[in-house]
Amino acid sequence: MTRTSKQVVVPHFARMFAVGLAGISAAAHTILGTMDTLMPVMQTDLPLFVRGTIWAAWHMVSGFLILSAYVFWQGGPAARYFSWLYLLGGALFIAIALHLEGAYGLITLPQWVLLLPAGGAALMAGPRLPLKP
Repeated sequence: MTRTSKQVVVPHFARMFAVGLAGISAAAHTILGTMDTLMPVMQTDLPLFVRGTIWAAWHMVSGFLILSAYVFWQGGPAARYFSWLYLLGGALFIAIALHLEGAYGLITLPQWVLLLPAGGAALMAGPRLPLKP
């Protein structure tokens, strides 16, 4: 059975879209988020175990976001699992935002805007298909 160009292009586009959004998410978290969120928390007088835990968790999330762009690029079963983590993470940000501040919280915690489309696109891409039939 030969694949039509549409069968190859749509998953490829979805995969590249997911990779791009994952890369933007990783860069925004690592660069902007560090300055905007992590550094103010680290400069407080919270106990060391709180600051240390937040710092470690921040870097674990940074690593996950960077790795996810690579995983989405590769496709396969890992990309499917990562896409579900993105979708669940986006839903979690929506739930927390609505719980804490109502609709305004969706603006205050905008991470869902990148997580949901990236996860959906990676899930839609499915298994990696060869570009040549």
